[in-house]
Amino acid sequence: MILQPYQRQNDTRWYLGTADAVRQNLDVLRHARAKWVLILPGDLVYKMDYSWLLDFHIERNAPVTLAVGLFQAGESHRFGVCQVDGNQRITQFREKPAEALDGLGYMGIACFNVEVLQKELLGHPEANDLVTEIIEPMVARGDRVEAYRYEGYWEDVGTVETYYRASMDLLNDTPRLNL
Repeated sequence: MILQPYQRQNDTRWYLGTADAVRQNLDVLRHARAKWVLILPGDLVYKMDYSWLLDFHIERNAPVTLAVGLFQAGESHRFGVCQVDGNQRITQFREKPAEALDGLGYMGIACFNVEVLQKELLGHPEANDLVTEIIEPMVARGDRVEAYRYEGYWEDVGTVETYYRASMDLLNDTPRLNL
């Protein structure tokens, strides 16, 4: 099932953020009796087989799994930066740090057990942003959040510069992302 971004049925205002959008649609997940949910960004160019991510999530019996990948040097301010231990568990998470950090970049792709997501969203009804108000605090308090290492091409196209770069990548004779 794919839920498109739309205005809420009972209100005329748009969603206040990613956490608010998912919270407003928890009834859809409950009605579908979903065990897991993938939350995906709309400003990312990549080609991922989600079944691999879901298999990783299920095999590890993870409450939450984040897709992470390498990012270009000097661009840590554009991403959530993750530190990952040898077991692929995220031990630190900093969303768009001002200072340059090494680590893996959070791609904005998250797989949650629906029960865990529901508990977090209903337990924090004021939270509007999924990353800074749900995921980052979960990591900080030591909750188990796994890292699925994505090795393929990905580019966040949230700026004109990165949109242009991704467009040029696709136009190369041998594109980095071969569709």
